[in-house]
Amino acid sequence: MSDWIGIVETAYSLDGDFEPWLENVLRAAGGLLGDALSLTATAFRVGAREIELEHVVSVGRDARLEQSVRLAHAFAGPHALDLLLRASPPAATLSEVLGGDSLNLVTALSARGSVFDTRRFVARASAERGIVFGAQLANREQLSSATRERWRRAAFHLGAAYRLRLGLSSARLDDESVEAVLEPGGEIQHATSPAQSKTARECLREVARRADRARGALRRDPDESLGLWEGLVRGRWSLVDHFDSDGRRFIVAHRNDPEGADPRGLAARERDCSELLGRGFSVKEIAYGLGLSAITVSHALARARAKLGFQSQAELAAFFAPNGLRARFAEFALAGLPLAVASYELLDGARLDSLSEAEREIALLLVSGATNSAIATERGTALQTVANQIGSLYAKLGVHSRAELAALLRRATH
Repeated sequence: MSDWIGIVETAYSLDGDFEPWLENVLRAAGGLLGDALSLTATAFRVGAREIELEHVVSVGRDARLEQSVRLAHAFAGPHALDLLLRASPPAATLSEVLGGDSLNLVTALSARGSVFDTRRFVARASAERGIVFGAQLANREQLSSATRERWRRAAFHLGAAYRLRLGLSSARLDDESVEAVLEPGGEIQHATSPAQSKTARECLREVARRADRARGALRRDPDESLGLWEGLVRGRWSLVDHFDSDGRRFIVAHRNDPEGADPRGLAARERDCSELLGRGFSVKEIAYGLGLSAITVSHALARARAKLGFQSQAELAAFFAPNGLRARFAEFALAGLPLAVASYELLDGARLDSLSEAEREIALLLVSGATNSAIATERGTALQTVANQIGSLYAKLGVHSRAELAALLRRATH
């Protein structure tokens, strides 16, 4: 039976070594991945020049599947690997990610050649580390919008759980990452300085109570239960169960915010929101993943735009896309002054093959930051006509906003 809260609970378990934990998460995901020939989970690291598969575990009929996955990725080539791991969307099939060129690669994933597509869900601990969960299929398919949205939410939890494991020195209550300990009902038993303010304590209590509600009868409703259990608390804490020697349960708030310096002077929240925008998440989804309000996310993105000199959210998304300008800076000094220079294609033409000529022109204008009114004036058409054309191109490309469009078009560039 599909149990979306079950995979979240399994992910936040801190017991055991990494590969057994990864296999447990994969098994918990089995009912969510649907009818499949086999299941795989692959932890990867993205470097400046190479992509490394660190761990591969599998569940299914093919005993050689782990080896097949490694061979398939070795066979894929730099551009395909870029699309599959560095720049992959959080929820998509392999055929959706690679388009018409996916058949040879997807067939290579099976020693018997019986696999023709793969459902893929990517959880990122950071820009460099992530896990891709795959379900090998006998036929090609497209994900339903409901499945895609649920996995995009689950990806926040899986990524946060992986990041917590990477940074955790121990699962003990005296670990330096522990900043608060709560009773199951939400009462604070202990809090360090960052969690001692009235606002922080109230927020931790409320999120702990909501998470427990999600685990109750509401877990039968995947959308409502996932909606209750947000990815982080105030962009800082992950809530994890801890059982003492007597079996008594506590809820522990571990500091688990994304880390990383930003050379352009963005504050941590501005950077985190911008990076998620670049991966194609909406403002609402970013708010869910970071445990912030939508207005807080919008303000953070607005400050980031102002600091970087961008006129639109689409420009910001294109900049922070995995293969955008941010990932392509070359830094050097000129006359003693530090400079950073990068260049890249504005759009990837292959992504626009399904669009009409008018829709292609509008896509270019949208990514450039033009308003609907400006596009109507530029093209000499009615405002409603432009709105209809934007709706059509969004539907064809599977996006819902200018920012998602910009991130998608930048994602495929090589």
